[in-house]
Amino acid sequence: METKTYIVNPIPQRAVTWSWLKINNDTITVDFEISKKLPKIDTLPNGFSVKENSAPQTNLVEPLTGSGKIWEDLSDNDMLVTIEGKTEKPLILNFNLENNENTSCVINIHAKKDSESSIILFYSGNPDSKGFNATRTKLYAEENAKVHLVKVQMLGNEYVHIDESSAVTADNANVLFTIIELGGKHIDSGIHTDLRGNNSIFKSKLAYLCKDSQYLDMNHEIYFI
Repeated sequence: METKTYIVNPIPQRAVTWSWLKINNDTITVDFEISKKLPKIDTLPNGFSVKENSAPQTNLVEPLTGSGKIWEDLSDNDMLVTIEGKTEKPLILNFNLENNENTSCVINIHAKKDSESSIILFYSGNPDSKGFNATRTKLYAEENAKVHLVKVQMLGNEYVHIDESSAVTADNANVLFTIIELGGKHIDSGIHTDLRGNNSIFKSKLAYLCKDSQYLDMNHEIYFI
């Protein structure tokens, strides 16, 4: 396995806060094989459909990344979640990551016109486990779509976790990201949102622990096109 070093969460071109926040431009070295791992779905609520190895059929542009080029070397379009209509229950995606697992996953989420939904990603593992996980969600929010994406990370205390939530919006779309980072040893959290549609709305909520030897790096970018 060729050893590669990546810059994760590169400093945005116009950022002026690095000198005092001391975050961004994090370095991650990968000298191990990374395998694809899909989340487990116990129940598929009405209004959701799931397909592996697929990209959405849409006129929206692909969401960009704020985390950097590491995604170019990882798997892509591993899972497609399509949402139609107003869903009554959230879709729960469970990542149970074992000790010494090195995994990645890219999930496309296509919220169709006038749909309303909530999706919860839950990362868990043994408290003492170690490993590597990189997960990216790419949300395509069509006209009038409303989506609440929740991520709860409770991985083992020796895990490296790279997580990106990216989105692109059509007219009047409404997107909310709630990111909760509790576990892991080295965490890179990224958000990149393109508000391309007229009157589209984006909000984010973030909660985290960063204690003892935990390291947390964040790069949250919002663009008004």
